[in-house]
Amino acid sequence: MNISNLSQPSLKGARVPPGHVLVHAKFQGNQILHLIQDTGIKPVVQEGLGIVDFYSSNQTAVIWIPEEVLVAKESSLQKKLTKFDKGFCNGIACIQVTNVSHQYYKKLQLFALTISNVTLVPVKSSMEMVKFLTHLVYSECSSTQTFRSAIAVDLNECVLGTIKVIPTVGEKKAKELLERFQSLAELCNGPFEDMRTIVGSTAAQHIRSLFDTSS
Repeated sequence: MNISNLSQPSLKGARVPPGHVLVHAKFQGNQILHLIQDTGIKPVVQEGLGIVDFYSSNQTAVIWIPEEVLVAKESSLQKKLTKFDKGFCNGIACIQVTNVSHQYYKKLQLFALTISNVTLVPVKSSMEMVKFLTHLVYSECSSTQTFRSAIAVDLNECVLGTIKVIPTVGEKKAKELLERFQSLAELCNGPFEDMRTIVGSTAAQHIRSLFDTSS
C-alpha cells in the first residue's frame, strides 16, 4: 500500500485493509493516534494524504476540525470543505462543537448547504470523534446490522441538524424535508413547490436563495 507520493486527497487505487484506518502522518505521536490504538482498530500512519486526515475505508474520507481551528480559521475552512467536496463523493467532516465554537459551527452548517458530498458530524471531543471513526471502520468490515444502523443514525442526525439551521425551519419541518428529499443534495435540487408545501413560501424562498447564491 504505497501512497506516500500522492499529493491529492485520493487513494488512487490503494486499498484500506479491513479493521484498519489510514491516519495522516501529522498525527504521529498525537493523543488522537493513541486513542485510535486503544479502540482495537489498527492505525496505519501515512504521508501524502493531502487534506484528508483519515480513511476509514476505500470509499470514506474523514477530516477532523477541532474547536480552535473552527474558531480561528473560519474562511479557510470553507475553502477546505469546497476542495474536500470536489475530491470525494463520500466525505465526512468531524467538527468539535462546544459552547465556545457553536456559533461558528452554525455558520459552517449554512455553508455546507452549498456543497453536496460532505457530511458534517458534530462531536464534543477528540474522544467522541475517534469513537465515531471506529464505528465507520467496523461498518466496513462487519456484516452485523448494529454498526451500520449506528452510522445511519449519526449521519441522519447530522443532516437533520444542518437543515434545522435554516431560518424559520424548526425540527418538525426539518424532519419532513429530510423525509421528502432524503439528503441535502436532493434538497438543493428539489422542486420549489414541494419545499413550499412543507415549510411555507418564506422558508422555501430562503432555501432556494441559499442554493441559487452558490451557483
